[in-house]
Amino acid sequence: MNFDQATVEIRPRGIPEVLDLAVQLYRVHFGLLWALQLVWGLPACLAAALCIALGGSIWLGMLVFYLLLPLASGAVILAASRLVFGIELTLGRATSLFRPVALPHLGTRLLHRLIWLPLLPLVLGQSLRLSWAFTPMVQLLERLKGAELKLRRAALYRRAGGTSLGLDMSALLLVLCLVFALAFTVDFVFSDFFALWRTGGFFEGEDVAGSPLLLGLWMLIGLTCAPIFDLAWFLLYLDARTRKEGWDIELGMRSARERLIAADPKGAA
Repeated sequence: MNFDQATVEIRPRGIPEVLDLAVQLYRVHFGLLWALQLVWGLPACLAAALCIALGGSIWLGMLVFYLLLPLASGAVILAASRLVFGIELTLGRATSLFRPVALPHLGTRLLHRLIWLPLLPLVLGQSLRLSWAFTPMVQLLERLKGAELKLRRAALYRRAGGTSLGLDMSALLLVLCLVFALAFTVDFVFSDFFALWRTGGFFEGEDVAGSPLLLGLWMLIGLTCAPIFDLAWFLLYLDARTRKEGWDIELGMRSARERLIAADPKGAA
């Protein structure tokens, strides 16, 4: 990995800068990250559609969709960890990198969500959710497991401090605004198409649970906007490491060592 080719400056950032950088990162690499989100988000869409078709409850379907979303977010985070250091990825390469760790990652995140979701109305549920939010980065990027993963995750959460809650709420609000903005846009642009399919569009007419077209479009819009939330947490991970661990200095030293080795392999050795 050539640290001199980093496309993101490794330095401390506030919440507005982290969100802005997440949007920029997604915009620059939209094709790859969106394709990854769709490929690895397809199981969540199919499982949700099956639950709605069999049970008739859109809430059950959306719950299943949410529980399986980490499969797509993990692929996006792993790809982002390469993209910020200037490593070019194709969809096939990014998929092959994530495939060996996909099921362990999904299992861990699914277990976490099943634990904190029932406790979400309480402060404990929100606290657990935030304290476990760094799990994808520790598990996928640092490849830690078991007790080491727990200790590392807890250390990062302490180092992020109150920024975790502020970024989480801000990123969630941003994504929700983007979801409804995109839905309004699609509804307006394709109003004639919706009329042809005898549905009133996103916000009127046929119930979403009874319209496979609207259900699929809502899930597609959700998948399209979700990477911004995941990228924001990935960038907060970089920020926590930079502020409390001096990661920018460490990377600078590694970069200098690489240049010395390239200039004089025998002398550097």
